[in-house]
Amino acid sequence: MKRIVIILSMLIAAFDVCGQKLTVEKMEVAPMDLSASTQPRNDLNGNPCGLVKVQLAVDGVKFEGNVIGDAAFKDGEYWVYMSAGSYMLNIKHKSFVPLFVNFRDFDIKKVEGKVTYVLTLLMPQAGVVVKKQKLIVNYSPKDAIVIIDSESHWGDGHLELDLEVGSHDYQVVAKGYEAVAGSVKLNENAPRTITEHLVPKSAQSQQQQTQVVVQQPVQQPVQTLQQPVDEFSGKTAQEIADIAEDYYFGRNGKSQDNGQHVKWARKAAEQGNSLGQFQLGWCYYDGLGVTQDYVEAVKWYRKSAEQGYDKAQCNLGYCYDKGHGVTQDYAEAVKWYRKSAEQGYAKAQYNLGVYYYNGRGLTQDYAEAVKWYRKAAEQGYASAQYTLGLCYENGRGLTQDYAEAVKWYRKAAEQGNAYAQNNLGVCYYNGHGITQDKAEAVKWYRKAAEQGYASAQNNLGYNYLNGQGVTKDYAEAVKWFRKAVDQGNADAQCSLGFCYYNGHGVTKDKDKARELWRKAAAQGNQTAKDNLKKCFNER
Repeated sequence: MKRIVIILSMLIAAFDVCGQKLTVEKMEVAPMDLSASTQPRNDLNGNPCGLVKVQLAVDGVKFEGNVIGDAAFKDGEYWVYMSAGSYMLNIKHKSFVPLFVNFRDFDIKKVEGKVTYVLTLLMPQAGVVVKKQKLIVNYSPKDAIVIIDSESHWGDGHLELDLEVGSHDYQVVAKGYEAVAGSVKLNENAPRTITEHLVPKSAQSQQQQTQVVVQQPVQQPVQTLQQPVDEFSGKTAQEIADIAEDYYFGRNGKSQDNGQHVKWARKAAEQGNSLGQFQLGWCYYDGLGVTQDYVEAVKWYRKSAEQGYDKAQCNLGYCYDKGHGVTQDYAEAVKWYRKSAEQGYAKAQYNLGVYYYNGRGLTQDYAEAVKWYRKAAEQGYASAQYTLGLCYENGRGLTQDYAEAVKWYRKAAEQGNAYAQNNLGVCYYNGHGITQDKAEAVKWYRKAAEQGYASAQNNLGYNYLNGQGVTKDYAEAVKWFRKAVDQGNADAQCSLGFCYYNGHGVTKDKDKARELWRKAAAQGNQTAKDNLKKCFNER
């Protein structure tokens, strides 16, 4: 059984949108982009890969097909390395309908080694996943009215409401009592409780209120009504930054609006708020509501990073990594990744681990890489869990331990990481670190295969072909081999060729078998090369 060994990569920040369709705006060769040559990656046979830069500003995207290693995500762009000859890519995210991209639809017959391509995707604007948290309000008198975001609630002195994560304005009012007002910010960590005991109005305050009402003119002057309203008035810089985020994510009653996001982020940034500075840097980096400008992005990332904001430190590190807006400087990238990682930011911890693993910007140190992977993995960061499993399996930076590899693969697999699901299946298949159980192997292969991971599809087909862990079923084997072949997977091309050669699940067709083996051999598959030699000797 073969599987792809994943080369370590990096991921950055995240948000969710509801299950809708991604669409392809364009795919094209980027002849002036030398990334595939200057930052190369080879397939298992040592052949150079092509690089597909997928422009999509959502974290947690999975790419299935003839993909080599993890895709690296940085500020709206994934780097996906693919074996030469590939022409299909399956794009998966828990919040979107799976998207299969056939490169031939864009006049790209196949991926060429050392060539960079740009795939631009459009994300639906509407339908944001709403994350909620419980707000508990205790108040007196019991007949008071609790008004939250202009909606009235009654609860006899106690309310429990499930509200969207974010800031909410509230008032507690009752006849004969002084009203109170405030704002509460909900997060996803724990329920929030507020307690308000209204104070009875004094006779003097009630009289003053009456006099004020009597003295109000019946009609306001026209010029007063025409005065412009300062929408930032009365709001702190942090509140302004929070509203900017609401416009970005389209939450808390705000529609997703890049223009409004930039406006509010800029106001907060100019007031020195680190979150606002980070958001404004993000806007300039991705060209959200403004013209893309890496130099301006670095300027605002730096202001935020120097105030200690962990995500800005991580993104500033990435700018130094890629030379975006600054001169490329791996040592400087490490400096900022470390600052962020030492604050506990899991993605930066993972990125720092990658730098130690690859010896980039510092001395290569597998043990130190494992240290940082573990920190991120223990926070539940799936890619770090998976990578830590690989280190245990291969004995990199620690003593080889298949049982520990299985432990970390399982943690990542249970979060839906297709690579980990496949590797966990391989461990069950071979009895590495766990009791051999080919039925359990099939279970995990299937989970990864149903996400479109070509290697798992091939592995699942292999089990059906040989009746291992599942009832032998040639037709089902062919079905899964074909899914992987459609993505250009060389192992599956070899397997499907075997089926055609022997008439397993398909009509026997030796010419078709040889055609598939030639495709697999062109990608470096040794079994296919051997099969072609046997065919030649048969003649």
